[in-house]
Amino acid sequence: MSKWKEMKSYLPEVFSSGMIDKLKKSYEPMRGKKISPSAGDKLIKIMDKVDKNKNALIQLFKADIPFVSQLASTRLISKHNMKGKDINKLREDAPTNSVASGGVDMNPTGLSKKKKDLDGRTKEYKIHARKLVAQREKRLKKKEMLKGSFTKGIKENMSGFAREKFIVEKDLKDFINMSNVDILGQIVRRKQAMPLKFKDGQMKIDMNTANAILKNLVNAPANMMKGSTRTKVMDIINKGRKAQFLRLIDMLYK
Repeated sequence: MSKWKEMKSYLPEVFSSGMIDKLKKSYEPMRGKKISPSAGDKLIKIMDKVDKNKNALIQLFKADIPFVSQLASTRLISKHNMKGKDINKLREDAPTNSVASGGVDMNPTGLSKKKKDLDGRTKEYKIHARKLVAQREKRLKKKEMLKGSFTKGIKENMSGFAREKFIVEKDLKDFINMSNVDILGQIVRRKQAMPLKFKDGQMKIDMNTANAILKNLVNAPANMMKGSTRTKVMDIINKGRKAQFLRLIDMLYK
């Protein structure tokens, strides 16, 4: 009689110890080996006839029979709504599990097995404790490094902001205290437009205009501009109104 027919003949409500022993004897040579697709299909069809019998499935699972016990545990989960912890408890209640002696691991749930307690007096525990301490120190060191770099970045940003604020405030104070002639010089040196201050408001002057005013009016040679005229021009530039300044520019370009 083949193992499949033998399995088929052992499908009562509850398996006797003799039946379980015969099944184990038949399937034990297959432990650690692969089952062929056709043989697997035959075994599944046989298990279909017993999957409604919870007690029979529990017996088959506890018996630790290659392939059979694994299928039994799968049916207990899918057909009888047993949880992984229930399956693990059945395994713990089983008299002997041949996994320890080199058999296959019967853990169809995919859940991790319960961790065993370590004795503090053993070498294994001391190695484990050293690893835990090293991991903790590594985490703390990384945390401190991240904290340090974050704090450093904040300080640098604040310092940079303070420097920029100081420069802006200094430029603003210098601008307030500058005469329009000085501002014209700043426009040429910085190569950027800046506003001039007049009695009736401000007027933005570009670099080319500033350069022309400085060259042809402010710094004009003495033989080209009388002293009294220069004084009037300087008064208009520094203390005049916008309309007066615009007339100066018109004269300059004419």
